[in-house]
Amino acid sequence: MIARKLDITEGTVKVHVKHLLKKLNLRSRVEAAVWAVQEGVER
Repeated sequence: MIARKLDITEGTVKVHVKHLLKKLNLRSRVEAAVWAVQEGVER
């Protein structure tokens, strides 16, 4: 869904997600979602 919305490949999305998780010191998308809720991040 992200790839389609941004008109990029799924592989590119996976690489960006991996980099974001590393930068935030998180291990999964679930942890990222919990972090986003705790930080009050909006879509």
